[in-house]
Amino acid sequence: MDEHDPKLALVKMILPDLVKPAAKELGVGLGHIAEFLMLITLPFQYVTKTVKLRFAKRMERVADRIEAQPSEKRVEIPSSIGHPIVQQLLIETDDDLAAMYENLLVAAASQDTADRVHPSFIRCVQNLAPDEAVLIDYLKNQKTVPYLRFRYQFTDTEWLDQTPALTGIENKIQLGKPENLPAYLQNLVGLGILEKGSGSLADTNAWYSDLETTYQPVVNELIEKGHGGKKCDVTAERGYFNITAYGRLFFAAVTK
Repeated sequence: MDEHDPKLALVKMILPDLVKPAAKELGVGLGHIAEFLMLITLPFQYVTKTVKLRFAKRMERVADRIEAQPSEKRVEIPSSIGHPIVQQLLIETDDDLAAMYENLLVAAASQDTADRVHPSFIRCVQNLAPDEAVLIDYLKNQKTVPYLRFRYQFTDTEWLDQTPALTGIENKIQLGKPENLPAYLQNLVGLGILEKGSGSLADTNAWYSDLETTYQPVVNELIEKGHGGKKCDVTAERGYFNITAYGRLFFAAVTK
């Protein structure tokens, strides 16, 4: 790109701290986003210096990664991808979620990975809690995730669930609110990233045995509490979460 190209000038005007050579590559990769950056000049007048610097650092990281790509592989980022991501990078306060937006932007700038980036992925990230970014980093390396759900079993056809799907993941990763893990998993199901299956997975009895050991205190508590004097047993429903094809594509686009 020519040093006097208006896109490069615009990038430097909006992000004055981004003066290194990588700014040139950012101007190339952003394409239509250069025009969009003009739209955030007004909000920029009202945000704090901390927010401006945070945004500049994020865009600088994007520029560095675009610059690292072979020039012949770089493509213009579609407006439908670039516009909302740049806006989210300005307002997002969580670094893990911001990193997902950065990964989407960089993936969209390369002909090798642009086809991974679906516009709906932006909405998915917008609907994630910070803990779910940590959860996704764990799930990307899994094929399936078994779970147990404990219930009071009255007859063969009558029962009452007492717990959500328990996976033991809260013991494997650091979550800010581990008690919300079942809700996080259900949210990923709702977003189409995970799907729930029932029954035991083949050749994975050891997985369920480990979960039964992990959650034995839950079973003991349910036995002690009982269900209003009504005769029942505490049983465990076996199930699992699968990562959908959509989820695999999402993981590939938002994680490194």
